[in-house]
Amino acid sequence: DGGSGSDSGEKPDEGNPDEENNPDEEIPEGEVTSTISSAAELEALGPLEAGRTIIWKDGTYDAQKIHLTGTGSEAEPILFRAENPGGVRFTGASTLSIDGSYLHVSGFQWIDPVPDGEHLIRFESGSQACRLEDCAIDGSGSESDAVNSTKWVSLYGTHNVVTHCRFENKNNMGALCVVWLEEGVTAGHEISYNHFSRPETILDADGEPANEQETIRVGDSAH
Repeated sequence: DGGSGSDSGEKPDEGNPDEENNPDEEIPEGEVTSTISSAAELEALGPLEAGRTIIWKDGTYDAQKIHLTGTGSEAEPILFRAENPGGVRFTGASTLSIDGSYLHVSGFQWIDPVPDGEHLIRFESGSQACRLEDCAIDGSGSESDAVNSTKWVSLYGTHNVVTHCRFENKNNMGALCVVWLEEGVTAGHEISYNHFSRPETILDADGEPANEQETIRVGDSAH
C-alpha cells in the first residue's frame, strides 16, 4: 500500500535523514534552491528551470492556490517538496496545478480540503513526466456532501506518475482520481503503490448510489 502521512500522525517514509530529506544538506554545486512559505512566493520565482529545488517550510497553510510551472529534464528534474515529509499541511481551498515537464512533487498533505473549483490536484494538459509522490489527502474531518463535486487528482498530459500516496476518506461527490483522455494523445500515466479509501457511499433521491463516486476513473462518457 505504501503512502504518506495522514491526519493520524503517520508520515511518509523519510528514508535516510542525512540524504534527500534534509533541507539543510549541502547543495550540490550548480544547483539552485529556494525556500518559500506561500503560493505567492512560488509565483514570484517565475517558470522554473531544470535542476531547481523548491522547499516549502513546514506548517499549516490555508487557501493556497499553487501553480507549479517549469521545464525540467530526465537528468535534472525540478524538485518541489515539503521541508520535511508530511510537515506541510494545506487546508481549506488549497489547490495544486502541475504544469510543465519533469516536475517532482513530494511530502505534502491536504487536510479536509474544500476546493472552490473542480480539481484539487491537477496535472495540466501538456504536462509530461511529472510526479506526485509521498503525498496525502485526508478528508476524515469533513462532512458528507452530496452537492459539491470535486476531483482530488486529475491527470491530463502524458507519462505522469502518482505513486506512494494516501488518499483517504473522500466524503463528497466526484471521482477521487481521474485519467482524462485527450484526442490524439496517448496518456501513458502510472498510478502505483497508493492507498485509496472512500468509506461512504452517497445515495441519490431514489436511495441508489449516486453517479460519480469512482475511486479511479479512466476517461469519461466521450472517451
